[in-house]
Amino acid sequence: MQGGKVLSEFNIWSALFRLFLAVVLAGSLGFERESKDKPAGFRTYMTICLGATLTVLISEYESEMLQIRWAAQAAEAGLKLDVSRLCAQVVNGIGFLGAGTIIVTGSHEVKGLITSSGLWASACMGLAVGAGCYPVVAAGFLLILLTLQPLEKLSTYIRKNARYMNLYLEFSRAEDLLQTADLIRRRKIEIKEIEMDRGKGKNLIKVPNAVLYLRLPKGMDHIDLISEIAESDRVQYVEELLH
Repeated sequence: MQGGKVLSEFNIWSALFRLFLAVVLAGSLGFERESKDKPAGFRTYMTICLGATLTVLISEYESEMLQIRWAAQAAEAGLKLDVSRLCAQVVNGIGFLGAGTIIVTGSHEVKGLITSSGLWASACMGLAVGAGCYPVVAAGFLLILLTLQPLEKLSTYIRKNARYMNLYLEFSRAEDLLQTADLIRRRKIEIKEIEMDRGKGKNLIKVPNAVLYLRLPKGMDHIDLISEIAESDRVQYVEELLH
C-alpha cells in the first residue's frame, strides 16, 4: 500500500517508474506494429511516449515548486502560472517542425519518422532541463538515446524476420503484375493488399509499378524471396520497403 502511494505521488522514484512504464507499454504497442511492417515501429512509439511522459512530469514538478518552495515569492508577486498551457504550446510547436522531416518517396516508402519523434521528444526533454528537474532529464535522455541507437539493430532484425513485408516492384507492362502475383502465391504467400501505379518509378521513368503487402509463411527468408522475384524476366526492379 505504501509503495503504491509513493509511486502515485510526485517524487524521483515515481518519476523514474513512470518513464520506465512508458517505455514498456509504448514498446509493446510499437513491437506489434513493427512485426507487421508498419511505418511507425516500436522505437517511434517509445520515443513519442517518453516525450509525452516527460512533459507531464515537468508540469507536476513546476506545480509543486509553486505551491511549496516558491509559494511565498509567488504570492508576493501575485504570480499565477499555468504550466500545462506552456508545455502544450511547446509540444504543438515542435510538432510542425518534426512533420517537416517526414517524407514519402516515389516508391511509397515513408522516411523520417524516427527523426521526427526524436525531435519531439528532445523538445520535451528541453522543458525538463529548463525546469531544473535534472534526475528526470538524465533518465529521459538515456532512455531516448537507447531507442535511437542500440535498439536500431533490434528493429532491423525484427523487420527482416517478420512475417509481413512490403515489396515495391517495377514492370515493363502492367500485365506482368498478374504473373508476378501468381509466382508469389505459388510460394504460399498471402497477398494482403496491392497498390498499383502507372506513374514514375524509382528512377523517375514512367513505368508500371506496384506495392504489395505480403504475409509470409513462417520461417521464410525475405532475401530469398526478393532474389527469386528479381530473377523473373517480368520484373525490372524489386525492393523491400523498410520504413
